[in-house]
Amino acid sequence: MTPNKDWLDNYKLVNFGFILMGNNDQCKVVGIENIKIKMFDDVKTLCDVRYISDLKKNLILLGILDHNRLSFKSQGGVLKVSKCAMTVMKG
Repeated sequence: MTPNKDWLDNYKLVNFGFILMGNNDQCKVVGIENIKIKMFDDVKTLCDVRYISDLKKNLILLGILDHNRLSFKSQGGVLKVSKCAMTVMKG
């Protein structure tokens, strides 16, 4: 999820309802699109990113990564996302 509309070139307006945040606030999902993120060694594509104008920061949902059969591990303040033996993201 992102509040950065300028990251979305041709997003589709959607009526996906609302996302319930941890503080019980509801944020409306306004659009959806794939975005490209420059990583330390490559450019990665995140699919079906939700545009939510009320957010303050970008969020990557670990449940979605798990649903897409990616594994993740956090150690020493670093999150590593993998698919089989290949590291997909690190940050």
